[in-house]
Amino acid sequence: MGKIIVRKSNELKWEGVTKQYSIMGGIKLLAYIIEKLQITEKLSSYLPTKKRNRGISSINKFLILLYSLICGADCLDDIEDMREDPLFAEITGGGMAAITGGDFLRSLKKMALENLKEELISNVSRLGNIFGNILETHDS
Repeated sequence: MGKIIVRKSNELKWEGVTKQYSIMGGIKLLAYIIEKLQITEKLSSYLPTKKRNRGISSINKFLILLYSLICGADCLDDIEDMREDPLFAEITGGGMAAITGGDFLRSLKKMALENLKEELISNVSRLGNIFGNILETHDS
């Protein structure tokens, strides 16, 4: 990674930087909003319970799939590629394998999907309030 510096003489110079960047910066905001909406507990009630208390929780699997979709994933295999992005890996706790995502999706029942959809829709109006608060905070 690097940056291009334009000097006064209009001469271009490439200068390396050690900071990692991510094109998926929007999920940082989404993770913040989900935290502020406090909907993970409610969403969890519609997700399948795990047989063993280890590995990735159902709500984290759901969120990884949601973040992946928002970041442009077209299929489960794209989740594997997204794990390489430093911000995506940080927010999702390292992401998950495509096979894990597939198993999780197959475990969802139709009624659970309907309930998840309704819960997400019911929180859309609350989203506007949070965006308004974020904008006011940054404008001050």
